[in-house]
Amino acid sequence: MTIQLTNPQFIELANLLLACDAIKDRGIRGDVLAFLPDNVRGAIARRDQDRADVLSIARTCANYPGALDALLEGVRCFDEGSAPLLALEAFWHGLAGAAPNASGQHLPAKPHQVEASLCRIDFTQAIETFEVALRDMGTTGGAALFLLQNSYAMGSRWLMQRIDGRLKEVIYPIHTVSIGFEVGMRHDEQGLLQRLGEWFAVHDHGDDHDHYMTSLIETICLSIRSKKVILLELSGWHRAEERLLAWFVEHFWSRMVDALARFIAEHDLRRVYVLAVLVTNTQIPAETLRPHLCPAGRFVSKQITCLPLEPWSVDDIRVWLESFSHLSSGQVIDQEADRIYASSINGTPRLVADLLRDTYAR
Repeated sequence: MTIQLTNPQFIELANLLLACDAIKDRGIRGDVLAFLPDNVRGAIARRDQDRADVLSIARTCANYPGALDALLEGVRCFDEGSAPLLALEAFWHGLAGAAPNASGQHLPAKPHQVEASLCRIDFTQAIETFEVALRDMGTTGGAALFLLQNSYAMGSRWLMQRIDGRLKEVIYPIHTVSIGFEVGMRHDEQGLLQRLGEWFAVHDHGDDHDHYMTSLIETICLSIRSKKVILLELSGWHRAEERLLAWFVEHFWSRMVDALARFIAEHDLRRVYVLAVLVTNTQIPAETLRPHLCPAGRFVSKQITCLPLEPWSVDDIRVWLESFSHLSSGQVIDQEADRIYASSINGTPRLVADLLRDTYAR
C-alpha cells in the first residue's frame, strides 16, 4: 500500500523526522536507511543539505509499498520511547488511517517490521519497576541488579529492547555486555569471571578469585569514564550452579556497588550507571531467591529487583493489531485479538509473537 501525500504533509513529515536524533545525525541516518529494501535505498537521490536530503528520502519511500513503514522502524530502532518519535508515530498512524484496508484482510509486512514492533506490546509493571530504580539512583547514578525469570516464554527480549530505548532517551551512550552460561563452559564463579574477563580484557588469575574479581571491578569502573551506562545482560542463569547466585550478589555485586560509588565520588561524575540483568528461562526457587531480594516497595542497589513479566492481555494484542496489522475493521480486530489470545494459552508472549509472525510477516 502506498499513500499519496500532499506537499504540506511531506514538509510536516520531514520536520518530524528531523526532530528525531536518528535522522538529525547524518551518520545514524545512514543506519536508518539500511532498514529499507535495496531497491528503495538505491533510488534515493541524496542531498547535502539536511532538509533537502530528508525530503528526498520521504518522497522516494512514498513511491514504494511499505517503505515509509520500514523507515519508521529504522528510526524506532535508535530513538525508541523518545518524545519526537512518539510525535512522528502519531502523525504516521493518522496518515495510515486515512487510507484504510477496507477489505479487512491481512496485509503482509516484512518479518523485521513485525519483529521490531513486538516490543511495543505493553510491559507496564516491568517498566514501572525499572523507572523506580532509575529514579531512586538519582542524577549521580549508581548500580542496580535486576532479574528476569521464565525469560524465553515471557518475551524478555522485547522488554530489553524497551529498556534499551528508555536508557537512550535519558542517557547516552550505552555499552551493552551480553554474556551467558553456555554448554561447555564452567557454570561456577570461575566460569562467570572468565566470561566477564573476556569482555573487559582482564586476564585470568587462576584460582585467585578474589584478585581476579578486584581487577574486573576496577576495569569496569575505569570504563565508565567514557561509557555513561554499562548494561550487563547475564543470560542462561538456569544453567548455573544454585550457589552461584548467593556468591554473585553477596561478593561480586556488593563489591561492585561499593567500588562504583567511590569512583563516582572521587571523579565527581553524573548520570553514570552499571546495570546488571540476570536472565533465566526457569523460575529460581523462592528459598534461594528470597534472601537476596529488595524489600517490598523499596530499591536497594546491593539486592535483586525482579522485573515482572506478565502474559499479554487481549487489550495488549488489540492495540498491536490496531497499530501494525493494517486491519481497519474494529470487529475484525476484536475477533483476531480474541483468537490470538486463546491460541497462545491466554497470552503467553512467545506464543503470541509466533502467531503474529505467522499471520502478518510473509
